[in-house]
Amino acid sequence: MSMSRELVDSMVRSWQNELPDLDVGAMASFAHVHRLSALVRKQVDVFMADHAISTGEFDVMSALRRSGKPYEMRPAEIATAVMLSPSGMTHRLDLLEAAGLIERLVDPSNRRTAPVRLSRAGQKLVDTLVHSYAELLNELLSDIKPAEHRQLDILLSKITTKVSNTSPSR
Repeated sequence: MSMSRELVDSMVRSWQNELPDLDVGAMASFAHVHRLSALVRKQVDVFMADHAISTGEFDVMSALRRSGKPYEMRPAEIATAVMLSPSGMTHRLDLLEAAGLIERLVDPSNRRTAPVRLSRAGQKLVDTLVHSYAELLNELLSDIKPAEHRQLDILLSKITTKVSNTSPSR
């Protein structure tokens, strides 16, 4: 049994001992999702660091690359694509521009709305990394069958949609 499974099972047993009528099924599922997310994030961060780039910077370059030629988007569009605040986006863009991986097109009136374009160096880097990144993620899922993978995608999408449409109580 995996360490993650043991931890979740221990949590479930503890709650069942303390509050036998408590339904902890969802709690157990989300504990697995949380643990999985942390483990994958760590592996991806190490992978990106080995290539001298942060995961956040890769996300920005990937959004630009996926947009198609000329690999150009406005900062707000990129922020939406990578789920980041506009102020956080400005910082990432500054780092990528300093590294020569993106170019900011001139809009003298507002730097935040001026389009950003993936540079040739950025395109080359993201094209190289995305293949290795996909291999890493595929390897992490290699123990599940294609039908299970499709089912996992459907289930996670349903949960994500539900959580996205649920307002926080505060």
